[in-house]
Amino acid sequence: MSRIQVRRLKGVADSYCPGVMTLDDEKICVTLEPGLQRAEHPAIPAGTYKLGLTTGGHVYGWVLKGLQFRATSLAEKKIAQDFKNFGIPILQNVPGRGSIEIHIGNAEYDTLGCTLIGSSFGANGTIKGSTAAYYNVYQILLDYIQKDPDKTIDYIDFQ
Repeated sequence: MSRIQVRRLKGVADSYCPGVMTLDDEKICVTLEPGLQRAEHPAIPAGTYKLGLTTGGHVYGWVLKGLQFRATSLAEKKIAQDFKNFGIPILQNVPGRGSIEIHIGNAEYDTLGCTLIGSSFGANGTIKGSTAAYYNVYQILLDYIQKDPDKTIDYIDFQ
């Protein structure tokens, strides 16, 4: 059975939390979340969460516009259309939280507690290549969710 995990890395700063997203122990991208100690909208607590899709909310709208605007290849245009039709990946049943999504962004200030996707780590708590990585990761997440609507994602602290 396939398994997606976000493995947070050791040595994180209070303001941001870098990690690696894996599918069956194979790295698919790097991740960035706000720090665990951030007063408002901290990182997602370690645990296992149901993963779904939603076509609502503020983040869905601006990510859709970005994907559509930056899509140049047929594959990217298909991803943008799939995103429009099926929605943004969202974690369900996060204690005390709602609307926790997996989306595009480059720094911890681009998120209110969500997980950002990138191709590599940058300097000072940033990630690079977020939109390019999202085109690839979105298809993996969409396939993962559509195979079984009860699919989950694990958040693991400090690997």
